[in-house]
Amino acid sequence: MTHRSLIIDAGNSMVKFAFFNGSDIENYQTYPTRSIMTRPEIATESELNKFFQKGVDYAALSSVVPEATGVIKCLIKTFVRKKLFSVQDLHLQMEIDYHGVLGEDRIMGGYAARHLYGFPVIVVDVGTAMTFSLIDEKGVFRGGMISLGPYSLLKTLAEKTSQIDMIDLEVPARNVGRNTAEAVNAGVFWTVLGALEYCITRIEEFVGRPCRVALTGGYSLFFADFIKHPVELDPFLVLRGLNVALNENIR
Repeated sequence: MTHRSLIIDAGNSMVKFAFFNGSDIENYQTYPTRSIMTRPEIATESELNKFFQKGVDYAALSSVVPEATGVIKCLIKTFVRKKLFSVQDLHLQMEIDYHGVLGEDRIMGGYAARHLYGFPVIVVDVGTAMTFSLIDEKGVFRGGMISLGPYSLLKTLAEKTSQIDMIDLEVPARNVGRNTAEAVNAGVFWTVLGALEYCITRIEEFVGRPCRVALTGGYSLFFADFIKHPVELDPFLVLRGLNVALNENIR
């Protein structure tokens, strides 16, 4: 019997809500993390309301923003009929060979890629931070790399320089900008793309063989067509990983 689940991924910039019917996404919405923290009811007052009102059997939450975790749990707990899981509650069928603090989004992105695409696989998440996570040839989470994402680079330039304003990233129309905004856009875009390709290559050298690459994150669509490595583009990767783990834990 299929069940209805609410899967939530709280990131530094955005909180993603997805209602799953079994393995299928029924509806999906994102809200700024700061907005959810200050006025969480915006989620239940939106078009998601009809899905909340139907109720959900189970919910699972991944969060890299501790300040938002409790707010979200309070928001959704009245709609969950059976159980709300955090990542710590889930028994994951994946060994993690990594001693240190590991973000829940990286765990669940790796978990999804391992199950959906096989291994070895590199999960590249292009968001506020840009992360690379390696699931090796034995299916073990081996660690990865963390750097600034496009938004963080743009914000840093705007905050740390007096004559550069914050802009929205676009695919550059020109490789050589004719004004400051165009120059910043081109510089950030091609810098991030170069870092993506180089870091993937360095991780493959570590593994000693080519790896599949799963690309996700809020900025992933900008770069998917430009990366020389073949990639599996999946903006919902973390949500799918949470849903896979949830289903395994309620069987």
